[in-house]
Formats: sequence, structure tokens, C-alpha cells
Amino acid sequence: FAVKKGQVINVTASGNRLMQGLKLFRLRQEAYLEEYLTDGNDKIMAAMLFGNKSGMDEETKELYRKNGIAHILAISGLHISLLGMSVYKVLLHLPMPKSCILIISGTFLVLYCLMVGITASAFRALIMFFFFLVSKWLKRSYDMITAMGFSAMVWLMLYPGYLFDCGFQLSYAAIMGIGIVLPVLTEITNSLKIKWLRKIIAVFLPSLSVNLMTAPILIYHYHELSFFSIALNLIVIPLMAPLLLCGVGMLALADLFGAVSSIPAGLC
Repeated sequence: FAVKKGQVINVTASGNRLMQGLKLFRLRQEAYLEEYLTDGNDKIMAAMLFGNKSGMDEETKELYRKNGIAHILAISGLHISLLGMSVYKVLLHLPMPKSCILIISGTFLVLYCLMVGITASAFRALIMFFFFLVSKWLKRSYDMITAMGFSAMVWLMLYPGYLFDCGFQLSYAAIMGIGIVLPVLTEITNSLKIKWLRKIIAVFLPSLSVNLMTAPILIYHYHELSFFSIALNLIVIPLMAPLLLCGVGMLALADLFGAVSSIPAGLC
């Protein structure tokens, strides 16, 4: 549906204070990005950290999409996993009970998802991360496919129409590539007798596994496929972790010490 000439007919005095606080916090952080990063880069970081692509020009967004790396501009499972695991690993080095570490990590991720918006991909990553935390709490093994299947079941019970959504399909296809296709390709590669060739091929296997699963979906929805994306994601995905950490570090320093944040800003 489309709404034209909409008007505000009533404004309530009360509101969701948590959501309002998170929105104000996000707007303040986006202002810091604009202050400390060069023009253009601030919009890209705003998209990566907060899912706000409104400031990016269409040419830049199209460039990311055509090269098969548009997923880094949306709050996806990759972002949630990186941030969640980073907080978890940092807290592990602090002198506190493991139960507190698990609770703080989970709470941080829930608040982050509420701030940026819970998409199908973010929900999947959130549920899978909770499965990981619970497995650590109960000292049980973590099974990625089980966690993925449970998150899909819950999301589709709430929103059945998402079964036909491109973002939903790509998110789960990527995990299936890592959990199902990658072990098979790894086993085939390990059968090669030439050691140096095995090592070279192994570098490409994760990206190849994901692309094999997502390629049919991309062709169906967008009628095009970038083979260059397989090689490009080998560079982009490993750099996402330090980039996001530098971005978060810059914003933390901007809140506390102001100008010191120019150091991580330069790294970004």
C-alpha cells in the first residue's frame, strides 16, 4: 500500500522510553560519524553500523550491489555475529562470572537489534547467537544448522510471507552454504595430494560455498550474477571485523574523550 498526503491527527503524551532512548543514542552516534569521518565514508559507516542508507547516493549503492557486496551495507547476520562475538570475547578477559558475561552479551545484542531494527537476517543471527550462549551456559555442543532451523521456524510462524522474501532466502542460504556445502567441499579438497594447492583452494571455499547457495536466488530475483564477488568477498569479509571494531571504538571515544576518536577514525 502507499499513503499520500498523510496527516498527524493525534500525538500521545506517553511513549516507549526505551525505543526513544535508543533512537536518540543512534542519532548522536551518526552525528559523530559525520563529524569525524570524511564526506561519503560517514554515510557508508552509518549504513554498516546502524543500517541507515538514506544518506548514500544511488550510484554508490548500485556499485556495492553489482559487485556482490551490498550485504555489508545492511544490518545482516554478519554484523550481529561480529559485534556479539566481539563483546563476548572482550568480557571473557574481565574478572566476572561466566553467567554475567553471557547475560551482558545477550542483552547488548538485543538492545542493538532494537536500535537498528530487527530484520529477518538480524533475527536469525540473534537467535543463533542465543543458542551459542545457552550452549556455553549448559556446557553443551553448539549446532549451527539446528539453531538456524529453529530461528527460521519461529520467524515464519510470525511472518509466513517472508518465505518469499529475497533477504530472508539469501540469509538462510548463506548459512546453509557454510553448514552444509562447505564441509563437503573441504572433504573433497583434503583428498588432493598437493599440499600447497589444498591451501590455496581452502581460502576460496567459504566464499564459494556461500555463492553456490545464493547464486540461484540472486539470478531469480535480480536476473544477474557477479562472479567477481567470490574473490571480492575474500577481501571484504575479513576486513569487516576490524572496520566495525574501529567504528565502535571511534564512537566510544567520541562520547568520552572527543578529539581522541580521530585515531580510530583515520583507521576507518
